[in-house]
Amino acid sequence: MTRLMGSILMEMHDKVCNLTVLGENDTESCSHLVEEHDKSAKLEEDLIKRSIAVLLIALVLFSAFQATVRVELVKAETQPIWPMEGYDARHTGQCPYDTSTNTGNLEWKFKTGEKIWSSQAIGSDGTIYTGSRDRYLYALNPDGTLKWKFKTDGWIVSSPAVASDGTVYVGSRDEYLYAINPDGTLKWKFETGDVVYSSPAIASDGTIYVGANINHLDIFNFLQSYLYALNPDGTLKWKFKAGRRIQTSPAIAPDGTVYVGSNDRYLYALNPDGTLKWKYRTNGRIWSSPAIAPDGTVYVGSNDRYLYALNPDGTLKWKYRTSHWIISASVSSPATSSDGTIYVASWDGYVSAINSNGTLKWTFKTGWPNAGPFQHLLKKPPAWMTAGLDEITSAPAISSEGTIYIGSNNNYLYALNPDGTLKWKFETGDGIFSSPRISADGTVYVGSWDGYLYALGNWQ
Repeated sequence: MTRLMGSILMEMHDKVCNLTVLGENDTESCSHLVEEHDKSAKLEEDLIKRSIAVLLIALVLFSAFQATVRVELVKAETQPIWPMEGYDARHTGQCPYDTSTNTGNLEWKFKTGEKIWSSQAIGSDGTIYTGSRDRYLYALNPDGTLKWKFKTDGWIVSSPAVASDGTVYVGSRDEYLYAINPDGTLKWKFETGDVVYSSPAIASDGTIYVGANINHLDIFNFLQSYLYALNPDGTLKWKFKAGRRIQTSPAIAPDGTVYVGSNDRYLYALNPDGTLKWKYRTNGRIWSSPAIAPDGTVYVGSNDRYLYALNPDGTLKWKYRTSHWIISASVSSPATSSDGTIYVASWDGYVSAINSNGTLKWTFKTGWPNAGPFQHLLKKPPAWMTAGLDEITSAPAISSEGTIYIGSNNNYLYALNPDGTLKWKFETGDGIFSSPRISADGTVYVGSWDGYLYALGNWQ
């Protein structure tokens, strides 16, 4: 009996022990499951948080993109169509406007009171601004009607420039640079003390650069001219003294370097603070405005008959000899196309296309003005005797498809194909000393010494 009770008690003890072991195992298993569940929940929570963060970042980036697009659209809407001499601050003459359908037919012409020497600027709304020797700056609507005119006290030979806010800057022989509001009212004027033939250039920060001439007989070179840097409010930022007259338009590189030529035969490179970076001496007066290629090469013509290509450090890259002076009546410059070709004109009536390595690509002869029955007499004298009859002081303008537009003293505006062949030509009533301009719709504008501003397009 005692043994039986002992067996029963032993069996019960074993069962209790087994149950205890099983209970402990179940508890561990449950704990493990709870831990796995917690980990899974945490992962899901982290994933949700990351997704929300990514979504928020995407929304922020999208909002920023929309804001950037809106800013760019506003900039595009307010950016002048043709802001200044040479189209851009680098004075490349290359614009993004297509003129492939322009056949050179007259759309309209507007008569000013005197000869037009000034080239034009075109505002963002298509308003055309031009000066005249009748002392007025004219603002014309795209249809050729007068918007307003502003009177100065001297000839306007300087070509106007238009800022992104619509302010128009122009110089006059009355020794002032004028800033004019888009409605034709005076914003401010700055007295240079010298005649302003130079066309103002506008930097990306709004600084206005313009040169001034000595309005005196300077036999002994006692007097100097200055390049002025002005703030947008008309206050003087700095001025740089050159040895002789500055009648060219400064060109501005992307790094802020300002290039300007002078009658003292030097091309000056100035830092944005007005200090001298370097200067390069040619063997003739520099009446031609410089142009800057995308690689930083600076092209400038001189009255020594050479076109110079200078590296950004002021060393000579190459020079090309034309057959006559490379001259500017105040508003000329070489032009550089998107394919690297440089176009330049000289006093003998030739337009030259030069490769970026300084070799000749082609030349085009504009010819003399029509002299009726005496035309054959003009073919006999040597070129030096006829210089001035066929001179080119106009700077080339290049369209997006590569057409080159340039005026001549023989009364014609020429449209040349990229291979140097004639596309068309248009005759005005007198010599063309100003440079043509291209509008966004492909219309070409040019002023003439007959006092008219011409608009040429594809009207039949």
